[in-house]
Amino acid sequence: MTDPRSPEWPGRPGWQPQPRPGWLPGAPSPEPAPAPTVVYVDPRRDDLADQLWRRRVVLLSGRLDYPAAEAAIGRILLADADGPEPIRLHVHCPDGDLDAGVVLAETLQLVRARVIAVASGSIGGPVVGAYAAARTRQAHPNARFAFTEPRAAFHGRGSRIAAELELQAQQLRFLQETIGAATGLDPADVAADMQASRIVTADQALRLGLVHEIVTRDTA
Repeated sequence: MTDPRSPEWPGRPGWQPQPRPGWLPGAPSPEPAPAPTVVYVDPRRDDLADQLWRRRVVLLSGRLDYPAAEAAIGRILLADADGPEPIRLHVHCPDGDLDAGVVLAETLQLVRARVIAVASGSIGGPVVGAYAAARTRQAHPNARFAFTEPRAAFHGRGSRIAAELELQAQQLRFLQETIGAATGLDPADVAADMQASRIVTADQALRLGLVHEIVTRDTA
């Protein structure tokens, strides 16, 4: 508290406010400087993906939606343009969107480099079709493959819904034919497996022809 005997005491006769440096009496007080915005970016995730990509390894995990498929496709295309050496695609996607599975499958069919798809966990729904599109297919001993039909919800007028249903049927038929070409199964049998939600182990997938090799520590 200011001493009443001090010249700075407001109640003392003749007292005048002392201007702050750089401020004139009667002028509005300057606005305080905004606090800096601090954004923390963890570089480890992107750095890991870049290091793996330099070794021609692409990781794909979680639900396969279109952004995830697009990111994986971008790295595969860059690796393919970089040279003809094999590309290893490690997949652990229990489910996914139909259009994402289709665009990934088409990309794996078109790239020049040999893509080695490695099932490192559960693969389900449309992702099974994308996995089947790889030229070489490996699986970890505990990998699982779930033949299931994709879920979809449509909104709008009847004509639009009919068009969406027809597109979905075409995309699903493409993936069923891709699995059939990889395994020798009739696409109608693949469709029946999807309707029945059939789940197969890595050993069963090996016998079906969906998997070429089960990899272990000795064979990896």
